Amino acid sequence: MNIVLRSAGKYSYAAYVFHPLLKVAILYYARSWLVAHGTLETWWMDLAFVATCIAASFVMARLSYAILEGPLLRLKDRWAPRIARA
Repeated sequence: MNIVLRSAGKYSYAAYVFHPLLKVAILYYARSWLVAHGTLETWWMDLAFVATCIAASFVMARLSYAILEGPLLRLKDRWAPRIARA
């Protein structure tokens, strides 16, 4: 349980940033299929849509961390200001 909470905390802001973009993209590409199959107004399809958005958001957040945030955090020691101690 501790690992799940740490992971959620570590990637939560990036998931928050990516969530609206992915929600719009998923609706844009899936709406025609959903309307054609008449499944747009069922409760289980709403649940599947929410689960898909959450999963895609965390996948994008993990990719963002691996590609962008992680390497930049490793450079933190080089670029952080050093405070002279007396």
